[in-house]
Amino acid sequence: ERSRKEGRGRQTFIQMSVLFKCVTSLFPLQAQLVSELLRVTDALDGLLLGGVRVFGVSSPPRQVWANGQLVRDFSYRTDTRMLTVPGLALPMWEVFTVRWAL
Repeated sequence: ERSRKEGRGRQTFIQMSVLFKCVTSLFPLQAQLVSELLRVTDALDGLLLGGVRVFGVSSPPRQVWANGQLVRDFSYRTDTRMLTVPGLALPMWEVFTVRWAL
């Protein structure tokens, strides 16, 4: 999605398409997106994930969490079954999770 890298007092936004592992949890009405770090390089320093889009979510989520913190700004489109979570600031150099409850 949209990421932000800060350097020398200015911000640069980078548009990225990244695939992550989507895991259905042991609880039938919850699912989560989990990042998997394959290789960490200096290129990820300061790079933040600004938001995610998850396709194929079966019904509108009631709540969404990012790294255990409740996210209030999210939307769901019934026609495309897409969950959109904007306004994040998740470090790309660390493992992160986005979890939702249906």
